Amino acid sequence: MDLLQLRYFMTVAQEEHISRAANKLMVAQPSLSKMIKNLEGELGCPLFDRVGKNIRLNENGRIVLAHTEKIFLQLSDMKRELWQSENGDEGEVRLSVVASTGWLPEIITGFKKEYPKIDIVISQKPYGASGGDDIYIYSSTQPPQEGETLLLKEDCLLAMPEGHRLAEGETPLCDSDIASLENDSFFVMENRRPLWDITYDLCRRAGFTPHTALECDSRDTIFALVKAGLGVAFVPELTWKASYNAQGIAVRALENSQPRYILMRCSEGFMPACVKKLREHLVWFYNSKLYH
Repeated sequence: MDLLQLRYFMTVAQEEHISRAANKLMVAQPSLSKMIKNLEGELGCPLFDRVGKNIRLNENGRIVLAHTEKIFLQLSDMKRELWQSENGDEGEVRLSVVASTGWLPEIITGFKKEYPKIDIVISQKPYGASGGDDIYIYSSTQPPQEGETLLLKEDCLLAMPEGHRLAEGETPLCDSDIASLENDSFFVMENRRPLWDITYDLCRRAGFTPHTALECDSRDTIFALVKAGLGVAFVPELTWKASYNAQGIAVRALENSQPRYILMRCSEGFMPACVKKLREHLVWFYNSKLYH
């Protein structure tokens, strides 16, 4: 058994059709059929079930395919690791960010100053999406689970127009203060994101279901509506601070705030040096924000 046999087998397994696989591999169909038969003979079991003119991968074949894919993934990782050992300060990192996006410019510019030859491709993919990224940053109402790194834990504040009845005062707002917002309109993030959950949980704990005037995915829109006096919103204390300060919006701390967690997860498998460098930079960056 050699790598060529395994590569040909993997293509046949993916296509489940000898002719199509032969065309894809640019080899003669009889030669490909013979190679598969030799592999089956060497392993001592059939890898495909013949159904008329078609073939179907059987249980034996699925076992061999799983191991074959791991072999070629390890070979690919070996090549990437060798390249990285020679070019540790170069490469490309795919970064998905769906939380604390307002800090992205500062993160990227700071990293590029130190590693100008490392390119960062930014997306907003969920973890596990096809064509996956190297690093994912997202928020949650739950502490970090296995495989997740805690970047930041922050409380939420009540944001309101400066003339709001709760705008004055230094002490944190208690549940009875929140209960007085029952007739106010709330602006929340859409799609049941963590801030959506936090808003509803805080209001329910105070004894009411919030009247949501708008669900959107733009914090700038939320702050513009709050500033205009059209409602209130629960907002993250640290990651949204620059925005609510710039808007001139009043904020008050909460006595029983529910925390929001900013988490990082890296894709499984080999981690190139350039990805490690960005991961370390992200940990340092978010840690530095705790002391500003």
